[in-house]
Amino acid sequence: MILLAIEATGEFSSVALQREGQLFGSDLQQHGWNLSGSLLVATQRLLQEQSLTFGAVDAFGISVGPGSFTGLKISVTIAKTWARQLQKPLAVSTAFEASVWNLPSEVPVLALLSARKDALYAQWLLNRAPRLPQALGEPQMVLKSALLEWLRGAEWIHQDYLIAGPAAVSALEWLPLLPKQPLELVENAPTAQAVAEIASLRIEQGETVSPLALTPLYIQPPSIHIKSKAN
Repeated sequence: MILLAIEATGEFSSVALQREGQLFGSDLQQHGWNLSGSLLVATQRLLQEQSLTFGAVDAFGISVGPGSFTGLKISVTIAKTWARQLQKPLAVSTAFEASVWNLPSEVPVLALLSARKDALYAQWLLNRAPRLPQALGEPQMVLKSALLEWLRGAEWIHQDYLIAGPAAVSALEWLPLLPKQPLELVENAPTAQAVAEIASLRIEQGETVSPLALTPLYIQPPSIHIKSKAN
């Protein structure tokens, strides 16, 4: 199976081509003014390097976020269009799953993604590579002012755990007094290669999505702002 995957939720966008479970090429670049054009050019280049036509692609993988509104809107639309036009399977990965992929298995991971200056996207997962990551809680947008309280309410913070994702370092700067320090801090961004591997597993398990039903993972900001106590 030849699978083409796209990841464009953060500062960089990437495209990966996987053939029979093996990575055959990838392209990583910073977002520009013409993201759709960049993704198309990168895809064409990867296919040409393998002497493949676009019609040879058997399936598609896409990161549904959360993340950049523009990046998600463009990349999800492209993947939906390709899958629908070619009548090929489409499978998804979240940016959280792609951020923890291939980290040490069976250890809870707090995946942290950039949301805005005063907030992060956060989710606890258990990485089980080469199996699919397991969500240990719902994804949230957490305010900087509420992050420590939110973490204290998670059972995973009191055992061995990791922090991963593109916002891992900045979050730790917000949290000088964690209940328990992480075993490791991995400031890695989700990539199309990880999306390809996760999407491939989902396709094997029959977990595909209809292009018409696919929507990005947009997480709403918290409705309650926790106010700091007066001195």
